[in-house]
Amino acid sequence: MTDTDENRLSLMVWLKCCQRLGRFPRLAEIPPQVISHVRDELGLTEDVGMAVVAERTGRNHKALVRARLGLDGDQANARKLADQAIRQAARTKDHPADLINVALEELARNSCEFPAFSTLDDLAAQVGLREG
Repeated sequence: MTDTDENRLSLMVWLKCCQRLGRFPRLAEIPPQVISHVRDELGLTEDVGMAVVAERTGRNHKALVRARLGLDGDQANARKLADQAIRQAARTKDHPADLINVALEELARNSCEFPAFSTLDDLAAQVGLREG
């Protein structure tokens, strides 16, 4: 699915990160140890680094990862589901971390790609302000 070792490494790092995190982290968020481990597992030499892929290639890689993991990448839908889950949980919970955990569980149950933490944090804060 890729034409260079750098792109293969990038694709596999995105796959492994998305499997664990439920989202695509920014390149700066990925620890070098993770990249090194994936590189070693692929049998690539140390001079192969994470490619800064073209926008089109990045979209293709993310589409491949989403298809492989069965993830829905619709962020508007993910925000809507998270908002609904947080509103419902706010009836019995008031700690933002609890509200965010409920949202994450609902997103995982619906095979949604997770939005950024700041999005969930903002949703929890907004519900807290409306409820309070």
